[in-house]
Amino acid sequence: MSLWKCSLSILMCFLSVVAVTGQQFAFSKGLYRIGYVNGTEVTVTNDVWHHDPLGKLDIVTDAIAPGIVAAAAGWIRWIVEDNTEECHPNGNGEPCCWRLNNYVVIEHPNGEWSQYTHISAGSATAAGRFVGEWVESGTLIGIEGSVGCSTGPHLHFEVCRPPETGTAFDTIGGFLRGELLNPVICGIGTAQPYYVEGPTYTASPCDDNCANNYVVSGSLSANQEFVGRADTEISTNNVSPVVYANASSAQFRAGGSVRLRAGFHAGFGARFTALIKACNTQN
Repeated sequence: MSLWKCSLSILMCFLSVVAVTGQQFAFSKGLYRIGYVNGTEVTVTNDVWHHDPLGKLDIVTDAIAPGIVAAAAGWIRWIVEDNTEECHPNGNGEPCCWRLNNYVVIEHPNGEWSQYTHISAGSATAAGRFVGEWVESGTLIGIEGSVGCSTGPHLHFEVCRPPETGTAFDTIGGFLRGELLNPVICGIGTAQPYYVEGPTYTASPCDDNCANNYVVSGSLSANQEFVGRADTEISTNNVSPVVYANASSAQFRAGGSVRLRAGFHAGFGARFTALIKACNTQN
């Protein structure tokens, strides 16, 4: 039987069909934890398909002044924390003051960047953070606030793959530049390891109990998405075709191998990636 396989001897196997139409986003290669201190219960009010503009996330919690943490290990590349004003369009022509955002930007070793906006004034420095510092996943980088273009306390979160590091973000406002990604999230289970609006998530380290082997069956229609994670191998089934339609988005992530058996098809305009990475490996 013919198949397409990535083996453990290859550090990363990457197959991509990227001519996308519609509102789908590629999944991140990195794995990101919830960007709050452990035990914080959060809800996504705007996922990547509903945020204005698209491709970004808004996350809220009922906790009072919760800590914001690095979602994955990396280098802090910028901190703005001197602003104190909250403002947003009020219907009388007043613009949103995104130029007054407080934020932290982190570069990750895998080439992706993450950004954390609306932190309270002075909270990054109070946590001991500084530009150029290496931080581990879960390191405190600030306190949730409502500074800048905000309608109340929340975390504005972005993950991006910039075309070059020198222009990865805007120093005014803090927004990332390049291809915005749908971050794959650990600590929320393996059935749907990415943020969607509605469910309550609890912040924790990357410790999902992944299956050793995972067999993928079922196809994706346009605008559907899927992430499969396994400790050793992910394979498509050998009984029925697995077809990913135009404007779908999927990722297979396994520590040993990915097998795409005869009948697998990612159509033109689908986003598909196959990664050789252990289930809970972040970078």
